[in-house]
Amino acid sequence: MKNPPKFLIAKSFLIATIALNALPIGKVSAASITDFRAGNIMSDAVMRNYTSMSQADIQTFLKSKNPCNDTNTAKANQYIARGYQYHIKNGRFVCLADETFNGKTAAQIIYEAARKYQVNPQVLIVLLQKEQGLITDTWPNHLQYRAATGYGCPSSSACAAQYAGFENQVHSAASLFNTVLNGGWSNYPVGNRHVQYHPNSACGGTTINIENKATSALYRYTPYQPNSAALAAGTGVGDSCSSYGNRNFYYYFTTWFGSTQALPTATKAAATTATFTSAPTQQITNNIVIPDGDFILTTPSGKALDIAYGGTTNGANVQIYQQNNTPAQVFHITLGKDGYYTIKNPSSGRVLDITYGSTQNGANIQLYDNNNSCAQKWAIQLVGNRYTFLSACSGKALDVAGGAIGANGANVQLYQSNGTAAQSWDLISLKRASVADGKYSVLTPSNLSLFVDGGSKLNGANVKIWTATASGSNLWQFSKGTDGFYTIKNPQSNKVLDAAYGGTTNGTNVQLYDSNNTCAQKWIITRSNGFATIKNACSGLALDVSYGAISTRGTNVQLYTANKTDAQKWTLTKR
Repeated sequence: MKNPPKFLIAKSFLIATIALNALPIGKVSAASITDFRAGNIMSDAVMRNYTSMSQADIQTFLKSKNPCNDTNTAKANQYIARGYQYHIKNGRFVCLADETFNGKTAAQIIYEAARKYQVNPQVLIVLLQKEQGLITDTWPNHLQYRAATGYGCPSSSACAAQYAGFENQVHSAASLFNTVLNGGWSNYPVGNRHVQYHPNSACGGTTINIENKATSALYRYTPYQPNSAALAAGTGVGDSCSSYGNRNFYYYFTTWFGSTQALPTATKAAATTATFTSAPTQQITNNIVIPDGDFILTTPSGKALDIAYGGTTNGANVQIYQQNNTPAQVFHITLGKDGYYTIKNPSSGRVLDITYGSTQNGANIQLYDNNNSCAQKWAIQLVGNRYTFLSACSGKALDVAGGAIGANGANVQLYQSNGTAAQSWDLISLKRASVADGKYSVLTPSNLSLFVDGGSKLNGANVKIWTATASGSNLWQFSKGTDGFYTIKNPQSNKVLDAAYGGTTNGTNVQLYDSNNTCAQKWIITRSNGFATIKNACSGLALDVSYGAISTRGTNVQLYTANKTDAQKWTLTKR
């Protein structure tokens, strides 16, 4: 049984009254922390890498760690009786990835704080986890949000009111890190400093050489170093003199985001000379050349080629993952004049690339800026009824490591062409209708209009069908993004069409919400026989009139499996 006070942990006192001592992580899969260095926990460059994630990247990461699907709400009853508050909606707990704070998502707040104070958003994400477990907690309470980063929460008293609340907490933490990075005050400045193991001075400590400002900032935030027992415990519990805050920070960061010492490399070795001399096979079936266009590439088991965590930066890793219709799984295939194809992720503008232009088996596949090297050019061959992608550098194939074609997160690499399922890909065309940016009425076949219930301008306003009017309640602004997806905004409220809570199941409600650039607010439009089908980018489910009641005013609009019925046929009339 969960004990809520566990997460509202006692904090150490500092002059700035910052958080002390996170709890041990517990028995989780072992991860090496042998590289932890008390004097250099993180480099200044990594802490300053404030462009490491976009707002969409942050939201995708939060959802990947916690989809917010805990429906066991009864377990909160005894704590509610004791004054703890939980956000429960539609029979499930609302967790951080789906929560809003004064109209802002957690991802938006983290992104804004990172940009304002030029602090790596990954640092803020890790801080939220090591202080209150908010990234992975499926049923957080109000006290966890109140003290989300532990800022201004000394062990001797309650959290200071002026720092309370999720947005205050995130911005306050980012501001502190920025202050120290800029050379501001720290109780543990760069140089040789005595750092205790625990608030109990009898536990002792050692003098360590604090090598940089980022490490100084971390000690200002959590002023204890892990003792030998804490380090020997891996991710578990040490002894009575162990503290875990900085150890856990290091563990989460390296596990989730990689090195704390160096930015992901953006330097590419010179491309090797192409040795694949045979012409690429351009014909697919019946002498038809693959047209330029957007595709989802899937393994025989249906897993999609995917950019890990929706990354958009150079070096973003390529894997396979269950199909989710997000921009991370869309690739634009283009035939060049030299007869080879480039495979671009429209969301990032970067192309599929072999790391360092390697020709070795096991070479990693990543995203990288287009540089016209052979590491970014591919030949396509038809093998049976599926396609194989061969590198123009070596003739080796795009391959799922270990043949794990059904495993979420399986890495994608280069490997000797062998005709196995690990190198076989299906192409799902995402040919999208061309809808000019502009304002439209969206009408059912019975001429009822997509309508904002009551003309509401609030987040969560419901969407239904109603008699078409000249009002702003049934006016919709269509805008196509650079990733090929559409946003559909109601200009009257300045809010956009949204799949409630990012839902991906039949019956998910459709509402209005502040724009947050998530896939819940992105739409794919296709046309057939004069009608448009509007599908959500998170799930591929179609905009649907409930129960097919397209002639009944007030019928709710939802998402449902695309089925080509009249309930999913829409006419877009320019206004």
